[in-house]
Amino acid sequence: MKKSSTLSGPNRWRLMLGAVFMLTGTVLSACGSTSATTTTSAASTSTTLQLDTATPGVLTIAYRSDDKPASYISNNQAAGYEIDLLKAIAAKMHIGTKFVDIAFNGILPGVQNKQFDTSIGVLVTPARQQQVDFTTPTDYVFGQLISRKADPLATVANAAGQSVAITAGSALIPLLQKKVPTVTIKEFPAIAASANALEVGQVQGLFTGPLTTAQLLKEYPNLQATQKIAVGFDALPYPKGDTALGKALDSALKTVMSNGTFTSIYEKSEPGKQIPSELLAQYPGMPQVAASSAG
Repeated sequence: MKKSSTLSGPNRWRLMLGAVFMLTGTVLSACGSTSATTTTSAASTSTTLQLDTATPGVLTIAYRSDDKPASYISNNQAAGYEIDLLKAIAAKMHIGTKFVDIAFNGILPGVQNKQFDTSIGVLVTPARQQQVDFTTPTDYVFGQLISRKADPLATVANAAGQSVAITAGSALIPLLQKKVPTVTIKEFPAIAASANALEVGQVQGLFTGPLTTAQLLKEYPNLQATQKIAVGFDALPYPKGDTALGKALDSALKTVMSNGTFTSIYEKSEPGKQIPSELLAQYPGMPQVAASSAG
């Protein structure tokens, strides 16, 4: 007679319990694996997820297109020294970029009301610190007075009693007024308009930064510049109280400054010019431009 293959009662229960334990262990292992994967995924995108930007996953950046070589338009795209710096910062933040061309005097109000997340670097002043918060410095700033060679203003002090063009909304306006109280400021919407006003004699001078000055002297050979005067430092603005965005910008900026990226951008935009000592002190370890390039 053939023996039955059915397990006896005790053996059958042992086998069933073993199967349950094995299945439970497999399910728990699978749950643990899923949890680890989720944590890794969240960590890899945590910077983007924690930032309350105007457009999720994108850094919306205000810039001016009339300030070559700092920021301008080339082939229908934002270009220039400031644009390259912001692209490098955004890359370190693992976030996309959207550049919006706007008149200079609309930049800070736009950041203040969260239309923009940040902008090109702007001069930090007490009045502006009431509107927005700022990162650590991106550059140390100087002002320079431009005049016609045929009717020169040899020094900034010579602007006394004269009319000087400055871009509307610029923090250089109160700074020049403080240094030369009797100067008459005439505001223009863009650098080109200021330069044209100077060229035709509508104003006797134009006050702007050294980068813009160098570009204008190339474009207008009948103009000349005075000595530079220190006016403060530039930084990136962001909406007041948005500490998460501020920390992310500062962290990325510090990396870009220390790993040689900023030095490369600076060297490209201002060949032969050394990085200001104040900026080197702000970011210890920042590479100076190569001696051969600096001349």
